[in-house]
Amino acid sequence: MDVNSDILQFYVYKKIVQKKQVDAILEDCRKLKMPIESYLTMKGYCSGADALAALGEYFCMPTCRMEMLEVDKELFKSLPFTFLKKHKIVPERRDE
Repeated sequence: MDVNSDILQFYVYKKIVQKKQVDAILEDCRKLKMPIESYLTMKGYCSGADALAALGEYFCMPTCRMEMLEVDKELFKSLPFTFLKKHKIVPERRDE
């Protein structure tokens, strides 16, 4: 099972990529050994936010825009930024 291929078909469904581009994109992803959303962002097919929103929809995960959140600044400062960026996490609040 090739997850990149399945996700790329979803990007075709979302009209981010044209169907005739699929084979070339998959070949490039295999050569570069990178996830499909990173490749599409790098090549300018879509923005990172659009790629992640589509990916969230593919995996049935809720997503939202950063400006919709009220981020707890103290909690944000207490976690390493590299960890948050790597895992694409935004700490909104800490449950008591």
